Amino acid sequence: MSMILDAFLGNFKEMLTKMAEEEVGMLFGVPGEIEKLQTTVVYIQGLLSDAEKKQTTESIKNWLLELTDVMYDAQRFK
Repeated sequence: MSMILDAFLGNFKEMLTKMAEEEVGMLFGVPGEIEKLQTTVVYIQGLLSDAEKKQTTESIKNWLLELTDVMYDAQRFK
């Protein structure tokens, strides 16, 4: 019985350690991902500004309006 309990506790400890390592890795990775998203938002804003100056069709105007709305929504999560 003791051997079974020892084996279970050993596996349980390994599982908890792995889960903790994954959580810490995710926490440290979040700031980098946020920075990448902010860079992407700035890039897309530049493209939007340029595209707004070159609007040629109604469908492009509608697409730009929708994309602009999405960008504003994304900025609220900063």
